[in-house]
Amino acid sequence: MFKNGKFLIMILAICFLMETLSVVQAKGLPVDVEKWLKENKIGPYQEDKADYDTLYRAAKKEGSVVMYSTSSRGPKSLALGFYKKYPGIKVEWNTIRSGDLMRRFTNEQKSGIYKADIIQASAYPFQRAVLYPSNMIFSWVPPDLKNGIPKKYQKPLLFHRLSVKTLFYNYSTWPDKPPVDSWWDITRPEWKGRLVSTDPRTHSSGRHFYVTVVLNAEEMAKDYERVFGKPLKLTTPNAGYEWIKMVLANQVKFVATEKEAIYIGKPGQAKPSLGIAFGADRITDAYNPKYGVEYGPNIHLKPSVGMIYPIVMSIAYKAPNPNGAKLLIRWLMGDEKGGAGNAPWFTPGMVPVRTDIKDPAPHPFNPDRINWDMRDLKFWLMDGKAVWERQQEILDFIIKHM
Repeated sequence: MFKNGKFLIMILAICFLMETLSVVQAKGLPVDVEKWLKENKIGPYQEDKADYDTLYRAAKKEGSVVMYSTSSRGPKSLALGFYKKYPGIKVEWNTIRSGDLMRRFTNEQKSGIYKADIIQASAYPFQRAVLYPSNMIFSWVPPDLKNGIPKKYQKPLLFHRLSVKTLFYNYSTWPDKPPVDSWWDITRPEWKGRLVSTDPRTHSSGRHFYVTVVLNAEEMAKDYERVFGKPLKLTTPNAGYEWIKMVLANQVKFVATEKEAIYIGKPGQAKPSLGIAFGADRITDAYNPKYGVEYGPNIHLKPSVGMIYPIVMSIAYKAPNPNGAKLLIRWLMGDEKGGAGNAPWFTPGMVPVRTDIKDPAPHPFNPDRINWDMRDLKFWLMDGKAVWERQQEILDFIIKHM
């Protein structure tokens, strides 16, 4: 049933973890967890004001910080001034694939091996529905940034940055405006055989996109009526499922990664395909001359441009170096210009969570085309807990209708 059995194995392993990791916060925190959080001023007990000089002195005694991250850009960030600002603190940056990171970190925590200080990763549904209620990760928000980060990006976990899953189209074929203005438009007959999507069976963020559409079924139903002038007749549980069924009926082609479908942006095509659930940061492909593509996100889509996908940054339970972890988190949040520690991630299509950072997102072919701040657009913010709970049933539906 699956082209890659690893996903099924991962689901079974995670189900096992959910059964065994039953420590929940129903009646408050366990005594030992609460004690550790209070002592280190983390999570619900974090300080209201940060004395970074005091933190540095304490962090220098610790001597190091261990990071588990799904991003390889960390060393570039550190090289921009972290060691100059905080001499005497060594950062061990481990770049690990998302699924491997979650398995490794979870197994270490279960075994009482407390090596990681911070995890910075995607896989938000797993973190929100498993790690967080199991008291393995906690939020620490730099106090001086609390007023500059929306509350929804601080609790229950701190978001470092936001990725966006949306619809991509060829700019050279449609230079004046996108060919569609609704997700429902791509269910029309003219798009049959001209849709490409990341494979929800093997691509987690692609799967989460489809789940998010189902979770926003009410908005989808209203937009169907706007587009077609009549109410949607359901043959499935709701409008989100109906949209998925109709997209699948239009012979969507699934790819393992967005890079495999880069051809949809090649200039000179009369009828190029559209890319579903593409990361908005793929617009940087246009900067690479070896690709020779001219494509980007459709920012005019209704009822939503797409899905916000957070990258979370948390302090691990019993982190050996909690003070150094706080300094590193503050560094990675960068400055008000998107520079310093945040610079490697301040790129077109990647959305900063800090409201004082502007996102000009320049584009080499048409600077006027992408001059918006993505935070001004209408997106669905991924509901990590709900996505986790619903993803298997929706994946089963997709497989059944393929």
